[in-house]
Amino acid sequence: MKNSRVRLLGPFLLSMLSAAAHADDQQFPIMRFEVEGNHLLAPAAVQAVLQPMTGPARVYGDIQEALDALRLAYRSAGYGTVQVDVPEQELTSGVVRIAVTETALGKIVVSGNAHFDSANVQASLPPLRVGQVPNLDALSVAIQLANDNPAKQVEVVLASGDNESEVDAKVAVTDSRPLRGFVMLDNTGSATSGRWRVGAALQHANLFNRDHVATLAYTSSPDSPDGVKVNLYSLGYRIPLYALGDSLDFIYGSSSVNTPGVSPTLGGPLGLVGKGNVAGARWNHFLPRRGDYSSKLVFAIDHKYINSRCSVGGVEVSFAPPTPAIASCVPYTTRPLSISYSGQLQGEGEGRATEVNLALARNWATGQAYTNVDGRSDRYSYLTPGNRASRDSFTVLRGGASHFTGLPRDWQMRLAANGQYAFNALLASEQFGMTGAGAVRGFGERALAADNAVIVNAELYTPELAAPLGLPGNLRALLYYDAGRGRNRQSGAAVPDSL
Repeated sequence: MKNSRVRLLGPFLLSMLSAAAHADDQQFPIMRFEVEGNHLLAPAAVQAVLQPMTGPARVYGDIQEALDALRLAYRSAGYGTVQVDVPEQELTSGVVRIAVTETALGKIVVSGNAHFDSANVQASLPPLRVGQVPNLDALSVAIQLANDNPAKQVEVVLASGDNESEVDAKVAVTDSRPLRGFVMLDNTGSATSGRWRVGAALQHANLFNRDHVATLAYTSSPDSPDGVKVNLYSLGYRIPLYALGDSLDFIYGSSSVNTPGVSPTLGGPLGLVGKGNVAGARWNHFLPRRGDYSSKLVFAIDHKYINSRCSVGGVEVSFAPPTPAIASCVPYTTRPLSISYSGQLQGEGEGRATEVNLALARNWATGQAYTNVDGRSDRYSYLTPGNRASRDSFTVLRGGASHFTGLPRDWQMRLAANGQYAFNALLASEQFGMTGAGAVRGFGERALAADNAVIVNAELYTPELAAPLGLPGNLRALLYYDAGRGRNRQSGAAVPDSL
């Protein structure tokens, strides 16, 4: 050791002194670091971070490494606004003092909100509390959850406050009226129930001024044959849990017809594979945003009742066990439990986005058991297409990805792929629908379905046409190419191997 008495002049000169001292390799002991002003990290955790930079023969570079390591520890814990410096001092006893400034929130400024009051906006961002140090990881999750509301979007910027030890939060809001209605018109029906579907939906995105979102929808057919009633109902309700950074979804759908249909609810259309009803609950857990990438986990349970009862000559076909006469006339219930992951990578501006999703579902068996034609007795084998051997606790892996990008002259392109892999032969309601508006277009909804399948979509959108034509809203022409491939487990005469 060349010198045990070293004077540190503060952070502004530390890097220059480090370079100068490196030339003559000046060394001194660092027995421990004394951190002042830390209230966020456990003292033991702080010392564990700094311990590698202690020792009998240290140099200025070790102090800089200690500062960098402690800053990284705060950032990793979500406290990116914390400042770490070395105050002026003399190293006479091998102790280096480090000063921590935990920059607290000075004030919150909300702007741009026309339909949501400032109290509502601040309540949706609980990590922003005046007088407290903001946790940026928690704030990232809160922003994602707040922006999950269809009528409110927020953007938060942290800037230097009036006091050097404070930061201010500027919250910019873009909102719309919470109450709005929708009308729908499409040709996703069938010849037996009517080709056209017309529907209406009502949504309120701020019930009780707590950002609860409720959506109620009804769909029918204006051209259904005489004696055929088409009634599709759906209800969705979302509860944001801002204190946890999560949300709860509850959905219900009901259909009176035996043909597949869709009804709008939270986050997109609710698929109904036939007559019956479906109810579900979802726990959405948002993960901290990493740069331009956002993601979440969803834990779900669904209860699906397929009312496939039928009659012959006005007499209902019996579905009493052990082996009913007509398998396709037996109602049944499934109760899949699932966990799914979804992520989105947002490109520069709004002209590029990539999305991925992956889900694993396993059925929680319920309902009556039946004896299959091969003698097997369980709940679903007799009911699968072709009476194929299945499992009560069947398992399905589903996934997909898409990429959207803007092209020169306002053209747009989208590429997508979706599919599923089943570990067992599946009921018709759990098979992958390969055709319809959300799959291979030009065919009826679920005209083809398979246990395992993949579909790809390529879409090219023209530049905006509404403004040149003097029309309100948005209008683009679409050129698309769709393709699909499916395979069934335990194929035979009644069920093809591939589609």
